[in-house]
Amino acid sequence: MPEVVSHIWIVAYPVPGTPVNHWVALLQYSSGMVEVDMSVSSETSSLGTMGLLMLTKHDSTSMKNSAYQFSYAATNAPIGAIYDLLVTPDANSRVLSKYRYSPEGNGCAYWVHNFVITLEKAGMVASKTAEDVWKRMQFYYEEGCALRDVTVQGQRFGTFL
Repeated sequence: MPEVVSHIWIVAYPVPGTPVNHWVALLQYSSGMVEVDMSVSSETSSLGTMGLLMLTKHDSTSMKNSAYQFSYAATNAPIGAIYDLLVTPDANSRVLSKYRYSPEGNGCAYWVHNFVITLEKAGMVASKTAEDVWKRMQFYYEEGCALRDVTVQGQRFGTFL
């Protein structure tokens, strides 16, 4: 029987030596978690750095070093169906797994927010979940506390290809 996601976790990790967080999503199912992380690749151009979608299986301790975390209940969310949403073009020919960070290297929060919008449109999380996620992403976190508003150098958003 395929694994079904019970909760979607949104997690902010500290980026050592910087006042920024790196945002990822974790899909919780009965025997563990899958981290969905649009990481920065080594492929760079004047337009920005290409993202590299990484799916990594974890146990529940994978959030131990996070700066902040929160979750939402998932409904009718088999892992395979979520994978399909990541790699299949939407109505606008946009593919979540094909992403370029801004020239300044920003864009993980925007990517996670768009991932949650996609889950919301598919009926896998409740209405207005993406709106709540974006509100929480407007702050820089350390040890579970919002210390200040996010300060971004340059563009905050990447581009879906």
